[in-house]
Amino acid sequence: DTFLSASTDDYVKATVAMGIEGIDRSDFVRWEPEDNRGTAIFNPDFDLSTTAAQEFFLQTCEALRTKQCDLDGCQSGSTPATLVLPGGVSCWMESFRTWYTDKVSSATPVLPTGAAFTTELKEFRSQSPEFVSAIGFIDGALKYATIKVTLSLQMEQPNFVSRPIYEAMEDFTNSRQAAAPASVGRLQQTSEFWTWIRTEQGLVDGMWQGLIICAPVAFLVVCVATNNLVLATFSILCIAGVVCSVLGAGEFYFGWSLGTAESISAVIIIGLSVDFTLHLAHMYADSMRADRESRASHAAVTMGVTVVAGAVTTVGAGVLMLFCQMTFFTKMGTLITLTIVFSIATALLPFLALCAVLGPENEVGKISLMAKRAYAMCRCRRTAA
Repeated sequence: DTFLSASTDDYVKATVAMGIEGIDRSDFVRWEPEDNRGTAIFNPDFDLSTTAAQEFFLQTCEALRTKQCDLDGCQSGSTPATLVLPGGVSCWMESFRTWYTDKVSSATPVLPTGAAFTTELKEFRSQSPEFVSAIGFIDGALKYATIKVTLSLQMEQPNFVSRPIYEAMEDFTNSRQAAAPASVGRLQQTSEFWTWIRTEQGLVDGMWQGLIICAPVAFLVVCVATNNLVLATFSILCIAGVVCSVLGAGEFYFGWSLGTAESISAVIIIGLSVDFTLHLAHMYADSMRADRESRASHAAVTMGVTVVAGAVTTVGAGVLMLFCQMTFFTKMGTLITLTIVFSIATALLPFLALCAVLGPENEVGKISLMAKRAYAMCRCRRTAA
């Protein structure tokens, strides 16, 4: 009952692969991602039956265990911190060596070589279901081999934390590649989580694009609704304050970084926060009174109850999401609630205060009047010419 999806207690799983040169994606269609994902290209010279290749495999396992890491994402709990969690390396070659040593009753650890390696490895694989996917026999031949590791990087970390870990794994495989015998072929690492890094980066980029688009659109909407450039400027400044306050509160109080929910909500925040200031600005602009204090008072009296009622209903919807079990929905509920609270507070306090102190009086800032004057000036210049 207390389970939350995407718990931060989970750590990223990665795989170090040998024998796979690449993937043929010539038939892949980006609009049909579930079909024709690609075909693995295997190294025809891949061979682990030599002593050099086996020693390299075992050394790679040990190097993964002892690889130190001083990055923020490395949370192994050991001193010094390591790239892989303690006990997080699943090395079938070590288990195979122990199994074969016991089988031949050798006093020292030993591994078969040559043709005997394949025969013995097939028998070991049949008795070790946990290593079936790591020992890649295809049509009776060993085509690839993998080392599965559990990194010290926790799931759901932001891009700026997880990307350096990805780069550290890339550096590790590149360094091991330099020492690899020719029969091992290409060494590469992969993880399902690395694909999410690119997705998250796309979401963050989309957030900035959305802000770049939505902010000017919101400004134009307020300009059309109020017909006043000063009120539109006040509104967009307050909206920017709401966006910064919500995202800042998520970081300061909840420790959230810019992730999926935050990237999506950042654009939604503009739409939610413009509503209250827009209504008050519209009432201020429509007021028949001349001085700014009377106009601000008129906006507060005529529209204050309405915007507060709207805020209460929206906060109620956000609060209900807090009882969801999936982390995404609880976070979105928190962000919606924060947005409405900051929006209504900003609209009733800073925005109305700006209007009461610096708000436009009479025809000041009126866009239609400025347009008429500009048109008249243009006509005068044409007449003079």
